[in-house]
Amino acid sequence: MQDDVLLVVRNYEESVNNPNSTLWLSIWDLQYDDLTILENDKPHTLGRKYVEHIAEWMKTARPQKRQTWHTNCVFMLRPDLAYVVCLRTEHNMPEEQRESRISLLVRRSGSGWKIIHCHFSFVPK
Repeated sequence: MQDDVLLVVRNYEESVNNPNSTLWLSIWDLQYDDLTILENDKPHTLGRKYVEHIAEWMKTARPQKRQTWHTNCVFMLRPDLAYVVCLRTEHNMPEEQRESRISLLVRRSGSGWKIIHCHFSFVPK
């Protein structure tokens, strides 16, 4: 089960580095009304429209090593709910390479494991 959850993390990284809107959309539970995203540099909570905005960007984006996810830990809260803690190195930050701490809630539904909540925060310098 944890391997299936970690596949969501790998697919996130893969879909951003080698832009693939189909793969990107497949990791999000877009039917979940309370889907929330808290990003490093965004002052407000994001959701489905942000995921769809990124999918549109991916249609014209070129492959580039934008991020590497590592130190991924999965904690099973229930058979259908997992809490994932990760670090992400961002390779295309304007000033320098930066690391972010990430926490995800990933839920299993009939169509597999999907993200329902994520929080990204820069590791302080």
